[in-house]
Amino acid sequence: MGEDNINQEKSLSHLSTRVRHGTGDRCPVVFSELQCNTNLNLPPANWLSGINKRYGIKFNTGSPDEFSSFNIASAFMECIGEVDVVADAESIKKLLKIPFSKASISMLVHRIGKTLLIDEFDVYKHLIQTEESDWKWLSKFFQKLVEKYQAKHKVVCRTSKSRDVLLEKKLEKKFLCHTIELAESCVPDCIQSRGAIPLPDVGSDKKVQKSFVGGQEEECESEASLTGYSRNIIWNFEDIRMLVGSDMPIFGDGKHPCVSLRLRDMNKPISILTGMDYWLDNLMCNVPEVVMCCHLGGLVKQYELHKTEDLPNLKGSEFSPSIVRDVAKNILSFLKSKATKAGHTYWLFRGKDDDIVKLYDLTSICTEVVEDPSLNPVTVPLGILLYKVAVNIYRSSPYDGHQGAIRTLLTSSLPLLNEKTHLDYIITALYILNDLYVPSDLNPASPNLCRDEDENSSEDVIEEDIDEEDDDDDDEFSVSIESLCFPASVPYKEKRFKGITEPLELRCIQGLSYGVQALRQLLTKSDFNIPEDSEPSREHEPEMARPFHPIPMPYEPLFKNNEKKQRKETMELQLRGKLRPPVKTEEELSHEDKLKCAFLYKFILSYLTLAEAKFNQRELGCSLHNINMAARVWELLESYRNWEKEANECLLKLKTYALAVAGDIIYVVMRNWKSDSSKERDAYNNAWENVDNEILDLLDKIMKNRSSVDKEATEEIFFPSTLGNALEKSKYCYSRALYFGKQLQNFSVVKRRKHHKPTEEAEENSKKTDYDIPGLLRRLGNIHNDLGVYYMDLVTSVSEDNGMEIQEYLVKSKECLKKGFDYFEEIRDSCNMALLKSNSARLYRLRSHLEKRNIEKEMSPKEQSYISSAIEAYKKALEFLGKRDYNPGIWDAVQWDLSTTSFNAACVLQENPPLSVKSAGDIEREVASLFLSCLKYSQVEDSCSRLPLYQYRIATIHFRLAAQYHSSLKRVDVSSSAATKMKQLAEKHYRQAADSFLDMDFLAKYLAVQLERCDLILCGADEDHRLKQARAAISCYFSCHSVLHKMSQMYFVALGSGESTEDQDKDEADVVLRSFLKNLLKTLLQTIQLHLQQSKKTKKVSEVDVTRLKEVYQVLLKVDQKPPFLEFLQSFDLAFQKAFELMSSTNII
Repeated sequence: MGEDNINQEKSLSHLSTRVRHGTGDRCPVVFSELQCNTNLNLPPANWLSGINKRYGIKFNTGSPDEFSSFNIASAFMECIGEVDVVADAESIKKLLKIPFSKASISMLVHRIGKTLLIDEFDVYKHLIQTEESDWKWLSKFFQKLVEKYQAKHKVVCRTSKSRDVLLEKKLEKKFLCHTIELAESCVPDCIQSRGAIPLPDVGSDKKVQKSFVGGQEEECESEASLTGYSRNIIWNFEDIRMLVGSDMPIFGDGKHPCVSLRLRDMNKPISILTGMDYWLDNLMCNVPEVVMCCHLGGLVKQYELHKTEDLPNLKGSEFSPSIVRDVAKNILSFLKSKATKAGHTYWLFRGKDDDIVKLYDLTSICTEVVEDPSLNPVTVPLGILLYKVAVNIYRSSPYDGHQGAIRTLLTSSLPLLNEKTHLDYIITALYILNDLYVPSDLNPASPNLCRDEDENSSEDVIEEDIDEEDDDDDDEFSVSIESLCFPASVPYKEKRFKGITEPLELRCIQGLSYGVQALRQLLTKSDFNIPEDSEPSREHEPEMARPFHPIPMPYEPLFKNNEKKQRKETMELQLRGKLRPPVKTEEELSHEDKLKCAFLYKFILSYLTLAEAKFNQRELGCSLHNINMAARVWELLESYRNWEKEANECLLKLKTYALAVAGDIIYVVMRNWKSDSSKERDAYNNAWENVDNEILDLLDKIMKNRSSVDKEATEEIFFPSTLGNALEKSKYCYSRALYFGKQLQNFSVVKRRKHHKPTEEAEENSKKTDYDIPGLLRRLGNIHNDLGVYYMDLVTSVSEDNGMEIQEYLVKSKECLKKGFDYFEEIRDSCNMALLKSNSARLYRLRSHLEKRNIEKEMSPKEQSYISSAIEAYKKALEFLGKRDYNPGIWDAVQWDLSTTSFNAACVLQENPPLSVKSAGDIEREVASLFLSCLKYSQVEDSCSRLPLYQYRIATIHFRLAAQYHSSLKRVDVSSSAATKMKQLAEKHYRQAADSFLDMDFLAKYLAVQLERCDLILCGADEDHRLKQARAAISCYFSCHSVLHKMSQMYFVALGSGESTEDQDKDEADVVLRSFLKNLLKTLLQTIQLHLQQSKKTKKVSEVDVTRLKEVYQVLLKVDQKPPFLEFLQSFDLAFQKAFELMSSTNII
């Protein structure tokens, strides 16, 4: 017999498989045959004794409970979306028997994702028998239907309650009780006391129900109490998966361990419908055999055993299983393709003897239901079921890939729920919707929102919500019964939920909208005077697990900790008397307050994510508006002092981030204040969304009951009115961000101390809190630097009469630069430290300039002190920069400023020496020291962009140093060693200056240097050496002949080509050339006179030299100095070249 059972199961497996689901699956009752001629009309001893409950048998009355599919779905929510149909066995059988029966069909169909919920709908009971019915809204449509069929009996099919039918059902119950009584007498007492022995599992046993109460998993009540059926089965019929509730009694003995028991009247043949009933019941429950007890007039005659696979071939009741399979597929395709709208009630109807089946969308047809959903008694249970299925998916971890499913289910459930009786459900649904769009773990700086099912095509997800894409808006659909019998005659293609694929900004706005709705409901909860422990009206709700508990929001800590371990340790301390039980104080937050905090936190998260998106799009005004809105929310959230510590840490992170971004926005606007400030201010003022105003209204309502709300942040995160205001606001934002960032560091340190060996999560959290502190310090350093520069610029724009205002700006500038330097020093940013030192030097130079402005003549000690401080600051900056190779650009800029400062200071000190406080010698030494220092910092590489400027400065320094030594030489004894040294130094610097000017083609400067050099040659000569020095001076003058000629050609070439030359250069050249000619004539005359005097004394003078000198003097004397520069230059050049030729024949040059 064992091999026969195996073969039977194999023969059934190709068509139907059944997975036992839940604890309601009882083991079979021991089967024993009744004796022949047992009178079933007599009631057995256990009649009406409740023996059915003991053995898990529930007699099938043929009239299942209303909306039984809701009870089944509620008990096994994890199956919703995984199965195609949820229904009781009788409804399934009626659907599959449609082509074989002429009876009318009346069923209600509801859709939850991929799953259809099907229930029988008794038209007579609800629309005719009872006048005051909950289904009164359906009466008008029903009357139209009756008029259409012109016969009420074709529309209304009453359950037969004839005497014969009732006696037959009563006889069947007595037969089962007789069988059970006989089984009890055959089973030993020990087995009776222990109950029935369960069979081995046929499939996976899923008996874990997630109860959405306090976030805990609780074991369900017994299946029968939840669903009303003895067993609940997941039945795979071909590729159709159904969750079915069944009450069919199952028996078994040693030879036949699993059989169904049927009572058959031998006077009546087995009809096709009866045979299909037996076959389908056995398929659903995976029963391989059926035992028929044959009777005549209630007297048992014999038993017949039939295999389930043979039932379609019983004589007189033959039918094709393949047709039943096609009917199942086609009717399911028809329902799925037409009943597409979640939350709608559909009526599957077939009139008596009709050859078509129709499906009506009652929710769309009966507009009263749309206006007042409470008129439909299915509305509330359906809404709750949609809600619970969505929550069940949401609570699965992870739920990525099912976001579209959750959204559709929740948005469909919300219109069906009553705001007064199911407010907790509504608030929870809105929170979940908000969390789908803006997850709690979202990082605003880099939002990584998971894409939904459209990018995870391999994932098994629920069907798509058709509301948006279905073009068929009809309210009535039909299909012919004949077409149901052909394979794939009703096509249907599986679709998926539309995922949440909106752009980031739209997701944030939508998330805010859901949050506003939820918070508004939460605030109005008190208006309804609903106690926290009150339960919603359950008049129309299906039996659920823990029905007397409200379903709170799925509030979870943002950072999970080991709460169970902490509670255990706390209890141990209490038992030891070391810790008193905590006393609830008035300051502890209520559940509603925690919900408010959660929604407020999500508002902040949404606004900061929007701010980041706008910032990346360079919409700075809009970005700042969103940060301002976030600040308004967190100022209220911070008033809830007892919010969980982990959430406070998250809020600190968000505040740190928000203030840093606000500082960045204002800083960027400040950098382009003239061009962008007006545009961004308009964007800031026009960035208001409707949801923003709604949120502000809610905040005002909540704030009325709160105290100690700090408005400092929102007062500062407004669009700045002026450039200075922008700098100050940016500094404030960065300072507050740094303050909160350091608090985060403290949190991180405490966490690390709790771990002897930090975990990877602790290390990661540490990095998240610590990494941005250097960035904030750098930002603060930069903004303080800009503030220092800003105040310096203000000083230059203020009138000299406002001395107090100038001093105030100078002090502020100094303080800002000092603080900025400290911030950069804290993070060892050498480049920026050099920058701050450079700007500090600039401040010293400015103060020196202000002192110079007040004192017209001499350089004051204070002015000199400022200059010295500036030079020292520049030197410090170069020390921070190190080698030029590291930061060549900054290094060159600082070196140039240092060189310039030293040069200018030396020039000022040289031109306006403070002789009243220092001696001339000391001043000259300081000047020389400054010039030499400037020379040191003017030695640059050829690649430097300022090389020409440096070269000119070097030449000028040599010229000035030579002039200083030259001037000093005139004040000392020419015979002293100091005079000799000074003359040598002067000659050296004149020569270097002349060479440098000549290399750069500054010809006028070269001639000026040579002019001073000739004067140096003549300076301090005694009587014995005067002629020699005069001849040397003449030689020096005529060494410039080529330069003079080059100058002449340069100007005339430029004149001929039409090129313009600077007037300043012409003026300088004109002065130099006329002085050159004047001094040359003077030196020539002096030399001639010295020759004549020498000839009288020694008579050793060359007559040729004297003659030539006289000729040269005459040639140069003829040059007219009155004409304009160019004419004078031309005549002078010709005369000078002629004079040079004459001098070439002498021994002078």
